[in-house]
Amino acid sequence: MTRPVWALLVGTERFRRTRVAVASRCDEPAWARELLKMFEAEPGVSFWDACDGGELCEIYKGSKKDHFRALQKKTNVAFDDMLFFDDD
Repeated sequence: MTRPVWALLVGTERFRRTRVAVASRCDEPAWARELLKMFEAEPGVSFWDACDGGELCEIYKGSKKDHFRALQKKTNVAFDDMLFFDDD
């Protein structure tokens, strides 16, 4: 599912300015960061790269609300303009 979404984001003019971020309250933030660097959104582009070289990765224990506030502050994207997927 992820690759078709990625292809749409990078291949459609309408979404060219879309930014990708990660918000996670996982128990092992260092491992999560390592994995984001290993998994590729497309050949040669890791998910870490896709998140502005990790700048848009909020990975630490705590509230998702805190993660999103931090991302909103970094991006100046209104909460109403964010799209959020979660497995919780």
